[in-house]
Amino acid sequence: CSAEKDNFIKFSSCAALQERPLEAWNFYISRLIKYSQVPPHRGYFDLKNLNKDIFVVTSNVDGHFKASGYPTDKIYEIHGNLEYIQCSRHCTDDIQPMPTFTGELGSLKEAPHCPHCDSVMRPVVMMFNDYAFDDQIVSKQSDKFWAWATTKKNIVGIEIGAGTYV
Repeated sequence: CSAEKDNFIKFSSCAALQERPLEAWNFYISRLIKYSQVPPHRGYFDLKNLNKDIFVVTSNVDGHFKASGYPTDKIYEIHGNLEYIQCSRHCTDDIQPMPTFTGELGSLKEAPHCPHCDSVMRPVVMMFNDYAFDDQIVSKQSDKFWAWATTKKNIVGIEIGAGTYV
C-alpha cells in the first residue's frame, strides 16, 4: 500500500505530467482500469436509497457516483473526473472523452495528443500545483449545486472516506 500512496503523491501533479509524461499517463491509466474493475461499494447505494433530495459533492474522480445511478445533474466533482481529457498546454477549451485503455502505454506516441497543438493531453482532474486545470465542467456542476442549495432550508453534509493519504 505504501508504494501506491507514493505513486499517488508522485504522479498527481502537473510537474510529473511535464517531466515524466509516460509514467504519469500510465499511472492514470492504471487508476482508470482499476476504477472500472471495482464496482462502487454498497455505501453508494445505501446513501442513494435514503430517498432524500441528495446532491453529491465529491473530491473523487472515479465516476462511482455516476456508476451507482446518481443523477449526473446532482453530482459536483470538485476535482474533476477521469472521464475527460484536455490539452496539457491549454491551447484550447476543447474537452474530449477519455479514450478506452486496456493496458499501459509502451510509448508516449500512444498517449492522446491535442488535435490543435499536438501536445500530450491530460486528464481533466485537479492535480497538486495545478494551474492548467480546465474547470469548465466543475464550474457548471458548482453552479447547479449552488442553485440547488439556495432552495434548501437545512442541508446535512456527510463526509465519507477522506482517508489520510493527502
